[in-house]
Amino acid sequence: MKQTLAVLRGKATLLLAAVVTCLFLSSTAFADGTSTWLPDFNKDTHVYVDPQLKTTNPALSQIAAISDKLVEQGKRNNLAIYIVATQAGSESLPTDGRNTTPWGRAKADDLILLWQQQADFPKKDAIVIVWVNSKKSFSDDGWSVAGWAGTRLQQDYELTTYSVDSLVQPIVRLQFNDPTRSLLQIVAAVNENIDSYAQRKADNDRQNHETGVFFKWVGIVLGSVFLIGLVITGISSMFGPDKNQKAAQDKINEWGEQLSSADKLATTLRSSYLGLIEHAENGTDNLFDGATNAAFQAAAQDFREFTSRNNAAKARLDEAEKSAHGSKGYTTALELLTTIPVKVDGPALTLKNVKMFDDFAPSVRYTPPELLTSMLELFNKSNSVLADIIAKVSQAVEEKKHLEPLALTLVTLQDELTKQGLSLETYRERLKQVAEPQLQNSAQAAISDPLAHLDAAVELRHIAEQLKSEMEEAIASKHAAE
Repeated sequence: MKQTLAVLRGKATLLLAAVVTCLFLSSTAFADGTSTWLPDFNKDTHVYVDPQLKTTNPALSQIAAISDKLVEQGKRNNLAIYIVATQAGSESLPTDGRNTTPWGRAKADDLILLWQQQADFPKKDAIVIVWVNSKKSFSDDGWSVAGWAGTRLQQDYELTTYSVDSLVQPIVRLQFNDPTRSLLQIVAAVNENIDSYAQRKADNDRQNHETGVFFKWVGIVLGSVFLIGLVITGISSMFGPDKNQKAAQDKINEWGEQLSSADKLATTLRSSYLGLIEHAENGTDNLFDGATNAAFQAAAQDFREFTSRNNAAKARLDEAEKSAHGSKGYTTALELLTTIPVKVDGPALTLKNVKMFDDFAPSVRYTPPELLTSMLELFNKSNSVLADIIAKVSQAVEEKKHLEPLALTLVTLQDELTKQGLSLETYRERLKQVAEPQLQNSAQAAISDPLAHLDAAVELRHIAEQLKSEMEEAIASKHAAE
């Protein structure tokens, strides 16, 4: 490991070495070294399947066939049912110091944070089931499943995260090798749970009604008193609360939910991808070279802009809340969150990030909906680029692990060919391409700037492997002829 890291060069050698070290360690658990695949939301797509599952869990990869059945079953209780099946990546799972969050629960939480930012995600009526294949191949302990229910279902039917998981886990445990059947049974169980809860509530309401008959005459007397109160209330309401009170309060609640999710997304991004964003915020220069460094700097700038707009949105929400409870009233509060433009200034630079960001962004005005949309777009851009960089750095590390021993093997094979009296002429040009210095330089360039040089390193490895195969075959043929 130390020899591998010793060849790293550039202004950020030590920090890049730390990144590579982390990737080496993580690659022992998952060969691909990538983050868990989580899809973008599309309201018309009810089943999402990670392409990797075709090899790691073929049965799970077939669940797309139940999409129409999910739509049909959802009509029973006005549910929008979505299922995501994915292969676990190499990222660390959240832990409280003693217990580690299961793959299914961790990825379901991550997915909901992302999907809740989408305007067309049915937050009230959604049922989301996330099935994670946590091993590199299919096995009886390689599944982890969790679910989530929308706000209407949580409030009206007490379908909390815990209760959804309580429905999901026993079904999958019995039929983990038949995902299609398990998932349909899970959806049926959710519907039955909702129907059962609704029936119990109806029974309770009926019992309460029957009990209320006993107090009918008392109610009439008290009703007279209440009627007087209602008349008084009605008169006062003519001069009372703003007519936009409910709409304003709903909008305040909606913004509060979205900005809370945005904060969680920001925290997750800062702590993910080996802390690259934190390094950027601390002013670390040139973690990478060339095209990769440019892409990384752009992603960090996008995250900085996201943070700036998030702060502006929080300030606007605070202004709206004060207006709603102050002299300006609910009408102004509603306008602040729907129509009155929000001014977003270029974020002031701190001492720790002045090295990285040396340009002040100009002030821009957005309508409130545009502001929220731009925040999501910036986060998604930053998140996507960082995921791509880490995936390619991880792949470059793997290439380096293959290239270095290949170089030594080719030297040994050349010596053996010469000993056997075999000509090197057939291989000479290609051997120049994959000589030890060239392989080392290619591997180093791929790690320092994977976006620009990874493909070249992969191509050199293919050439070296082909040469190795041909040379070994020639030596074997010579031995066989003897």
